[in-house]
Amino acid sequence: MDIVDIDIQKLIFQKKVDLDRLRKINNWADNLNVDGFNDIFWLNTPGPFYTSITDSCGFGLIEAPLNVAGDESWSEFVFRQPNNHLEVEQTINAAATEVYYGYYIDGNNYWTVDLILEWWNKTESRIIYLLERYSTELSRKINPGFGPQKLVPQNFKACIDFYQFGLQSYLEWYIFVLHNKKVDLPTIKCDWSKRPSVDKEFKTKFAD
Repeated sequence: MDIVDIDIQKLIFQKKVDLDRLRKINNWADNLNVDGFNDIFWLNTPGPFYTSITDSCGFGLIEAPLNVAGDESWSEFVFRQPNNHLEVEQTINAAATEVYYGYYIDGNNYWTVDLILEWWNKTESRIIYLLERYSTELSRKINPGFGPQKLVPQNFKACIDFYQFGLQSYLEWYIFVLHNKKVDLPTIKCDWSKRPSVDKEFKTKFAD
């Protein structure tokens, strides 16, 4: 099963990502860095793109709503790896708006099977945190110069959707593509009981 478009798999899910090919999708690809994995932010999902230290403006959330979110200090992270050309372009746009050049493209060089399993086993704590971020974003007060200058709950909803319905299959696919190894990840037990009320509030306030 292909989780991402096959051409995107060949483009970014390789040990060495070809920046020249990325520039053909988005000429801002030079804003992507390498060798920052020692400082990877804890909420990044395994894959080629990741962040370390970013600014607190939150522009990346505006640019890549299906791939990028932020913590309570608006440190940005890639919660879902791009799976088509548009999402690659948008994620590169997010990197281009980041003043500390905190976006990286060489994650495939570092995500070993053991490291992915270790990351997966800590998923419950991330879900608890991200559900809280989703909830608080529904009524956040806009602070000039700090965080996105509009509410972005759709980013956090997309993040939670991915965690609940797509993360496990993606990681199993990623391990197979990157390491040619079939792994069945253990099911993570998590209390999703708070989610329906948050989704209801989101739908009331933001759904078209």
